[in-house]
Amino acid sequence: MLLNMTNRKLPKYIRDEMRSLLKHYPVQSELEHIAEQVPQYLERTPDPLVQLVNEYSEEVDTDPDT
Repeated sequence: MLLNMTNRKLPKYIRDEMRSLLKHYPVQSELEHIAEQVPQYLERTPDPLVQLVNEYSEEVDTDPDT
């Protein structure tokens, strides 16, 4: 998306805000690098609380007394 930041029809504060937001938007090469690294991020160990809740729900589901 190409925007003309010198467009005088937009107020200056809006142009400044757009410029500051676009400055931090990742470029294509950064997005490709992130895509390559995604498997490493997905291999993180789950939160211990989530593990406990999952184990409890499995026990409740398989409990023959209920």
